[in-house]
Amino acid sequence: MKNSILWIVAHKGPGDIDLAVAENEGLPRYFRVQSAPGLDPRRDLMKIALSDARAKLLILKLTNLGYSLYYHADGESRFIRHDRLRHHWPAVKSGAISVSSGGIFYTLEDPPQ
Repeated sequence: MKNSILWIVAHKGPGDIDLAVAENEGLPRYFRVQSAPGLDPRRDLMKIALSDARAKLLILKLTNLGYSLYYHADGESRFIRHDRLRHHWPAVKSGAISVSSGGIFYTLEDPPQ
């Protein structure tokens, strides 16, 4: 992997993802997706995808590659690779949620007394 972050533009759809990953020689840790010009920059890609087929296909592609939307600001939606969640999720950092050696996120609740 050459770069840990790849930038793509939402209105192009998912077609550029495979090429970007191939040129990067592997999956990056993060994808930053710029919303199409003219769209409300406060709307994250999930909301845009409700009415835009290309955005929906882009999200499906990233999800199938193992990414989750974790942040949005100023017309940019950020996706994180699932194996990186443990390093960014505040609930994991604080100990409120644990992560197994197999990468499963969980909480353990004591039974009532």
